[in-house]
Amino acid sequence: MSLNEPVTNHSAEQREAGRFFRFQAFTSLSALVLFLMVALSGAILYISPRGRVANWGQWTVWGWDKESWAAFHINATIFFVLFTIIHLLFNWKMLLGYLKRGIAGLFRGSFELLAALILGAVVFVGTMMNIPPFFHFVAWRESFKDYWEKTSPPAAIPHLEEFTLGRIAALAGVDNNEILEFVKSLGVEEAQDFDTLAQIAARKGTTPRDVFQAMSERFPSLKALEGGTSGPRRGQGGMGPGIQNDQPGAGPGAGRGSGRGMGQGLRRGRMNGGDF
Repeated sequence: MSLNEPVTNHSAEQREAGRFFRFQAFTSLSALVLFLMVALSGAILYISPRGRVANWGQWTVWGWDKESWAAFHINATIFFVLFTIIHLLFNWKMLLGYLKRGIAGLFRGSFELLAALILGAVVFVGTMMNIPPFFHFVAWRESFKDYWEKTSPPAAIPHLEEFTLGRIAALAGVDNNEILEFVKSLGVEEAQDFDTLAQIAARKGTTPRDVFQAMSERFPSLKALEGGTSGPRRGQGGMGPGIQNDQPGAGPGAGRGSGRGMGQGLRRGRMNGGDF
């Protein structure tokens, strides 16, 4: 080795740069990607229609229905939390330093930690007390859902898309075989009386609403149910007969909604099932 040849010292940074895969960098980048996925799916769910509207009209974004986006959002959130925890573990010394300086700063006139705690408390209390601007965030979400109900009304009976062909035959007052033959005439072969309206629509590549409208043309007694999907739906809930969870009954309507056709009471307030 020549005395004039410079001595090369490989620093830790140079050795790190030569590694093919760095798990810490992977963790940080994964957290970033997952955050974007959570934000995107959350925004789509924020503007999505209520479940009964989305399911009845097969509402989709980029080919995914609401349930698919909800599942994607849940999975992305779980992995985002997981990778965020790993990221914090990699940087626990820095985080611990922030906490120590934040606690010590309270006695030296530095209030970053106190401000962060106050921010969290304001969000929590503001949400619980339903005050602006937190109230508006929820109200805007409801306005999107009301818009979808005006442009694509839900079925007269809640979750009608989950009714089996046998049950629809009972509503129409006809034999099951008549419904089955009609469904086969639509191009859906091998239909069974336990198949749901949503399943038939999926096989045909259309919406439950379109299939039911075709049925109502063939079986006029179903038109009373179809008629319940149109017209104004905003009003004050009250006592009256209705069908809730596919069972007849009576009870107060909590929130907005008024039934049409065969006394179906659509009540919105405490939402369950596919009404989120």
